[in-house]
Amino acid sequence: MQEATRQRPGIEAGSTRHATQLWKGALSMMWMLAWVGTTAAFDTSCGTLPAWSPAAAGQFPAVVGVRASGRATGVAEMWQGGKVQRRLGSGDFTLTGRGVVVGQFVVTAAHVVYPEKISLALDPHTTTLSPVVAVQQTTIAVGALTETGGVSADIVHLNHEADLAILRPAHPALFQAFPYAAADTWWREHPGEANGLLSEEDCIIALVPERDAHQVPLLETEARAGKVIAPSAVSSSAIVVVSLNPQTVTISAPVFPGDSGSPVIAFDMGEPRLVGIVSATRHPLEAKSYISRIDSLLPILDALHTALDAGAQVAQAR
Repeated sequence: MQEATRQRPGIEAGSTRHATQLWKGALSMMWMLAWVGTTAAFDTSCGTLPAWSPAAAGQFPAVVGVRASGRATGVAEMWQGGKVQRRLGSGDFTLTGRGVVVGQFVVTAAHVVYPEKISLALDPHTTTLSPVVAVQQTTIAVGALTETGGVSADIVHLNHEADLAILRPAHPALFQAFPYAAADTWWREHPGEANGLLSEEDCIIALVPERDAHQVPLLETEARAGKVIAPSAVSSSAIVVVSLNPQTVTISAPVFPGDSGSPVIAFDMGEPRLVGIVSATRHPLEAKSYISRIDSLLPILDALHTALDAGAQVAQAR
């Protein structure tokens, strides 16, 4: 099994796991109340996260493993006869990452569930990583990161540019709700004008899997603190900056392959808020990691939960 890794120049990425506190009541209604606006900058000092508690019996935790496998077609390039030759080929893929339970959905990084590149054979002795042009089939499981564990899930929204995805588990009631409200990280003072609320020196915490001495992910979740380096993508490599999306925030907290999709928390007057998803890293080349702002998903999640509520009301009326 391969940990989801962003195929960007000089960038590795990753993917998340374990738990937090159990919310009670209807998940969809809680989500509608949980999206909060922010009218001032986030805190430069970290607040206190409530003590972790295990999920209820029979439930998966609010920060879960995500596994995607399937078959994809890519375009391989080779130098032959004095010019570049291109050839289509197909291959299998398996990606693992993390995700966070938001209402009745799981939010993760797009590259955790949809491969950007695939290994293709140029000849019996040579393989190359080639850009994916189509995915023929994908099977997704969320929950426990084992070969057979987890609950099947479908992709309901995929944004490659922002590196964000929304999954719908087959049995949402089996998942613990994430206890921290999501928040906008942009504040628009005037129409068309965006001022970044999430700014330099703001404290962030990435909820990523604990690792052993060899950096192998473990089952427990670690709260890894850091600072916002910049509210956009920055790096000593111009290629890296160009390859990252406009919604990227650069942070100092180290993340590793296998951490992608992990939730990232900032603090609003001491209150923890979900503000982003782990996307990529430059460690150890640079002390920089990258997260995707969750802003673009908030209205989509609202619409999805509204549709679910409407459907449930229709079903009850019958």
